[in-house]
Amino acid sequence: MPESAGALLYVGTADNPAAAFSLRAIDPERYAIVNEAADGMVIEEIEESKAFYEVYDGAVYLYQGRTYLCKKLDLGARVATVRPADLKYYTKTRDFCDVHVLGLRAAYEHQARLTRAAVHPARRTAGALALSPSSP
Repeated sequence: MPESAGALLYVGTADNPAAAFSLRAIDPERYAIVNEAADGMVIEEIEESKAFYEVYDGAVYLYQGRTYLCKKLDLGARVATVRPADLKYYTKTRDFCDVHVLGLRAAYEHQARLTRAAVHPARRTAGALALSPSSP
C-alpha cells in the first residue's frame, strides 16, 4: 500500500472491501429462513446464536414489517421454515444469564484497590411467551 502524507491508501481491486463483512453478523454458522408460501424462497439468513431465540417452532418472526409464523426449525439442515401469518400477538423468549464467581484475587496499584474475579457466565432459556401488542 502506498503511503501519502502519513495516511494509508487502499489500492486493491474491490471498490469497498469492508462491504464484504458484516460487523453485526460475525458468526460463521448461519440459518436460512425460508418462506414456505413462496416456494421455499430464502427471505433472510441469521446467525446460529440468534436462531434459537428468534425462529424456534411456534415463534412469531418479524421481517421487513411482515409477520411470519415459524413452523419448523431444522437443526441438521440449518433451516427455519416460516409462513406468512396475520397474528394479534408476538412471541418473546425468556432467558436468564447467571454469572458464577469462580475465584477472587485482590491487587493494589497506585493506592487503589483492584479486585479481579474469574467468572463463568451461563445462559438458560426458560421458554417463550406469547404477548399481545398492549402487553408490557
